[in-house]
Amino acid sequence: MRTLFTLALFLLMRGDVIIAWNRLPRSAVMKRAVQPALASLLTAAALLTSSPVSSLAAPLRFMASQEQSVVDELSDFQKNVVELADQLKPTLQPNAVGVYIEQQILKDGKDDSDVVLLYSEQFLKPIQSKMAAIAPKIVSLSKESADKERIALLPNLMKGHLLELSEAIKHQKASEELKEVEEVQETLAEFLLLSSRAGLEVQPFIPSRPLSDKDLFGPLSCEWWGRTRVEGSNACKDPTT
Repeated sequence: MRTLFTLALFLLMRGDVIIAWNRLPRSAVMKRAVQPALASLLTAAALLTSSPVSSLAAPLRFMASQEQSVVDELSDFQKNVVELADQLKPTLQPNAVGVYIEQQILKDGKDDSDVVLLYSEQFLKPIQSKMAAIAPKIVSLSKESADKERIALLPNLMKGHLLELSEAIKHQKASEELKEVEEVQETLAEFLLLSSRAGLEVQPFIPSRPLSDKDLFGPLSCEWWGRTRVEGSNACKDPTT
């Protein structure tokens, strides 16, 4: 148990603690023994950092406005949402030798639904509360009336998606959970896009894995954010440069 706890702590520093839990042996006894320790580590990290347990997507800023600081935190959460969605669907993942193969990490059943619940509590619910807290300020910064209406609405839409995700978790069906997680991803991305149109700086999260055709028409594409893709990579650049 001490070895597993030490491993979890090490991986926590890299932002991979929940994925590490998924890759532990599938023994129900083992998972029940280790899960409380990992949950405690995630909670402690959230309290200590006041930000998602992930690699920071946004640059460090000094004297940033309150709304910019919250948008930076929301930008960081993109990684966690994409990470969860990728685990709920067959996707290309690197194996031990770095070759990408199609696999699905989280499937139907209680054990895997418990992982989705853990993600929801630690990452997804804070997204909604931060959106609701900062939306009025972003509305005041926005210049377009349609954008103002949409920004005000999105926190409530996010709350609805989280309620539907809670129901999906009860059903223990990965396909239902994935549908709601993708709704969360799209709602967060739209909120960030509208925030950028209101004059705030947003750092899109684009995964390093190969992108599917569906990805190329959604928030994982550079074009969705008004940017262009750097040839030969998933990195984005400003089309004016």
